[in-house]
Amino acid sequence: MLASPRENEFSRISQNEVFYEQILAHVGHFGGSDILNELRAFENLDGDPRKMAKVALILKRLFKQLQAELGENHAAIGKTEMLIGMCLHKARDPEPSVKALRSAVTRLQQADDEVDVNTFIQCLCALATSYRDASAYDASRTCIKQAYRLLENTSVSLRLQCSTLEELAADLLCEHRYKSALEAYERVVLMKAELLKTEPTDIVRPLIQLSLCHFSVHQLDSAEQCLIKAGEIFHKLKYNERVVLTQILDALAGVMRHKGQFIQADLLEENAFELRGRSEQMGGHMLYGNLLKEAQKAESEGNAAIAKGKYRDALISLEGQRLKRAAERLQILAKLLLLTGRHQTVQRSSLFSDIEDSVRAIFCGVPVETFEGVKRMGLLYELCGKKEHSNNLKLLIGELLSRMEEIGQSQPNQPVRITIAETSSTEVITEIGIVEESVVESSEKGILRLTTSDFANVVDADDVEEV
Repeated sequence: MLASPRENEFSRISQNEVFYEQILAHVGHFGGSDILNELRAFENLDGDPRKMAKVALILKRLFKQLQAELGENHAAIGKTEMLIGMCLHKARDPEPSVKALRSAVTRLQQADDEVDVNTFIQCLCALATSYRDASAYDASRTCIKQAYRLLENTSVSLRLQCSTLEELAADLLCEHRYKSALEAYERVVLMKAELLKTEPTDIVRPLIQLSLCHFSVHQLDSAEQCLIKAGEIFHKLKYNERVVLTQILDALAGVMRHKGQFIQADLLEENAFELRGRSEQMGGHMLYGNLLKEAQKAESEGNAAIAKGKYRDALISLEGQRLKRAAERLQILAKLLLLTGRHQTVQRSSLFSDIEDSVRAIFCGVPVETFEGVKRMGLLYELCGKKEHSNNLKLLIGELLSRMEEIGQSQPNQPVRITIAETSSTEVITEIGIVEESVVESSEKGILRLTTSDFANVVDADDVEEV
């Protein structure tokens, strides 16, 4: 179980940051201080293709230096060439990337000194990625097959086992073999949840890919659960890559549209637009936004009367889009209710009725209790990173619970929210229904150490040509 004092250790999730540290460690061991200081001057890589291209040029200088010092067949030269190929791939230069990584694999195979098995598997996985991006799926799976043959070596890290299986899953997905890809991604998620106990790893992207597999086999509820979990983990582990959150919101919006939940889909898409810096300013949305700002300013200054007036004006501005803007109306109604005293029974009763109508509109005719509907919208705002909106709806939930007590209505059951920080990986997966129980049962029998037979279970080895 992850302990809260270690939370900061797991907040550094950026793959580019981890890759940058790997480069610095390698250059620090084999290169001179001049090259190392030149690389440190970048401070970070941020996934910037231009930075990656510059780092590749610096590593090429190291490559020539090591050739002169160590000869052609030293493992350190092979690793340097691997890092060059990975930089070129991140710089979006596919052909030179494939060439460098293929040469690195050959050089490591022919190295005079001992080759670290983890380095060789990493190189095979990187080459598999580059081949896949070039739509060379047979060549990609050949690399994966070779990597699988090495996994029975007990010194192979769980991280690289995850990488190997993830490469296989990605190939299967690209080939539209959705059921096999779904099984593979389920196991990737399970393994990464285990890996998160000891080191940073990216579990969000595999969850997004798993959701795509579920969507492709028409399992919309499972796809939705995967994306919600991905969003929760994104915020919990403090990912710093906005593009990933945008992918989650866009994908979840697509699922909601297929489920006929158009208002929820609109809400998610608008927040995705905002993350891209293209916030919608049409259809009265600008006026509504300005009125909200004035209301919030008055509220922060303690002037409840002016705040309530501005919130009412905002409601009026949305009246012509009552259905389209049902989610925004719910937010404003929540604020008005929270600013209305308990002695104002008539006003509160009217607001509760409006809130019920807004919830019904948001869910497009699907029967849902007001309490559950508000809780659901609070979750969506939380996924979007709108903490203030989410907190407003949490306060509204408290008001709804109080009202239920007043009228003698029983409170709805509140399911326990499961997060990675609160439970084991197996409990996380089974509670949210992302992974089939049979997969979890298999994991308890050793699925967390992959073997060659696992590869054969998903891909017919006879279909994969040798290099």
